[in-house]
Amino acid sequence: MKTSLGSKIFDVCNYTFLALLAFITLFPFWILIMSSFVGTAEYYSKIFVLWPSNPNITAYRFLFGTDWILNGYKTSIYMTVLGSLYSMLLVCLASYAMTFDTLPGKTAINWYFIFTMYFGGGLIPYYIMITNYLKLSDNLLVLWLPGGLAVWSFLVLRNFFKGIPADLRDSATIDGANEFTILWRIILPLSMPSIATLLLFAAVGRWNDWSSAFYFINDSKKLPLANILRKMVIYDTNADPKNNPAYQELEMIYRRLVGGDRRDIDIFDVAVKNATIAVAALPIMCLYPFFQKYFVKGVLVGSIKG
Repeated sequence: MKTSLGSKIFDVCNYTFLALLAFITLFPFWILIMSSFVGTAEYYSKIFVLWPSNPNITAYRFLFGTDWILNGYKTSIYMTVLGSLYSMLLVCLASYAMTFDTLPGKTAINWYFIFTMYFGGGLIPYYIMITNYLKLSDNLLVLWLPGGLAVWSFLVLRNFFKGIPADLRDSATIDGANEFTILWRIILPLSMPSIATLLLFAAVGRWNDWSSAFYFINDSKKLPLANILRKMVIYDTNADPKNNPAYQELEMIYRRLVGGDRRDIDIFDVAVKNATIAVAALPIMCLYPFFQKYFVKGVLVGSIKG
């Protein structure tokens, strides 16, 4: 089939636009990573660093030479893995139950879930509930146990489940399968595109969550990577070093690693901040290529069906 001139022009414009969009998206992140490998002289001599002339890994030596990043990785992996699996377990069970027309109070339950998307008790009641009643303050459970059911994911997966022919479930019931067997052996395998996509969304949300630890975790060794990143990025190195423990620790480790005096600390601080952002962002970004094929097929179909 011969391609028309209009189609060729559209393809060229489309590919050009997507390439430009990819460049705009990736260029700042590339500059950030490259800036984490430069020293003082090179950083000040260029507007931005496309490629370091003399790569300097001092920032990464600093990060992985302390317990900050290692402890942050442990906590983030813990909360991301358990939190994502826990969330998807609740979403799958709730979505499957809501496909039954015979479920008592189905409409009321459905509206109850939707109500929580728009209305909440507020931060202070939530804080009191977590600390005074659930006793989860400074407990790693607080990073993933509360708020396990993602209502948006529930709505998408429920619609996807509704699109699966009821005859499959009826045939399995006749063969003696119970509801858990039907869900595990039939419904979930057929729903993997939606489940994989929603699982990635849940993992990204958990990985980037800093507010839970900010409000409820006091032990610095239990802080996730997002809070370590926040701590590194926002602290003021221009403040009086005598009243800034973070600055003092940074200077001490800098002297131990590479030597130098106080005026070198600021540029080293910039490299450390950039390195921290890169270290925090890269792991979760590496998951996207493996889940990309599920995005349109999973979320779009789940949103339309039903």
